[in-house]
Amino acid sequence: MSNKRHALNRTIPASAAAGHGNTRLGAFHDALTRLSIGTLNLVRLTSVLPPGWSVHATSRMDEYVHRDSFSPGDLLYCVYIAAYSADDTTVSAAISWGRQAPSGHGFFAEATGTYCEDAMRASQIIVRELLNDPAADVGAAAVEARPVETSRFSCALAIAMIGILPASTTTGWSRPSGFHSTTIKRRIKECGEQQSVILLNLSPTCPKANDRNPGID
Repeated sequence: MSNKRHALNRTIPASAAAGHGNTRLGAFHDALTRLSIGTLNLVRLTSVLPPGWSVHATSRMDEYVHRDSFSPGDLLYCVYIAAYSADDTTVSAAISWGRQAPSGHGFFAEATGTYCEDAMRASQIIVRELLNDPAADVGAAAVEARPVETSRFSCALAIAMIGILPASTTTGWSRPSGFHSTTIKRRIKECGEQQSVILLNLSPTCPKANDRNPGID
C-alpha cells in the first residue's frame, strides 16, 4: 500500500474521464476503470456539500484510492453524471461545486453538453443559482468523450467521490472525519461483531437496533 500522503484533510476528490465500449454499460465501465474505481458499486448521492469539506479536482483518483485498499463490489458513495453518445458526435459531462462561505455548506451540480465548455458552464450556473450568488467562486471537473472507430458507444463521466464501505458492512456513519492520508485507513468497530470499514471521509458508528442500513448523518 502506498505511503504517499496528501496535505489536504476533509477532502473530496472530483474527477472526470471518457470511456468507450460496444454497449452503454461497457463505455461507462471503461470510464470508471480509467479512474481506478471500475470494481466498485456506485451509490449515488444528492448534491449537498457539508460544512468544513473541501473539494479537490484531480486527474488521478489513484492518489486517493489504492486498489489494494478495497475489494471488488464494495460501495462507493458519490455524486456523478454520465453522458452517452452512440454516433459520431462528441459528448461531455461536468460536475461543479461551491459553498456559501468558507465555513458554510455548499452544493454540487452536474450537467452535460456537446463540449466541455458547455457542460462546465451549465453546471456552474446551477451551483451559483443554488448558492443565490451569481459571483460565487465555483470549481469544476469536466471531460469530453469523442467517438472512436473501434467502439460504438462513448461515455463522458464526471464524479465526486465521498467514501467507500465494504459491501458486507452494516455500520452507519457519524460526522465525516476526512482524508488523513492517501492510504485509506481501516478501523475496527464493535457492533455486535467486528467489521472493517474503509474510510475516505466517513467515520463508522454502531447502527441503531432498528436501523441496520447505511446512511449519511
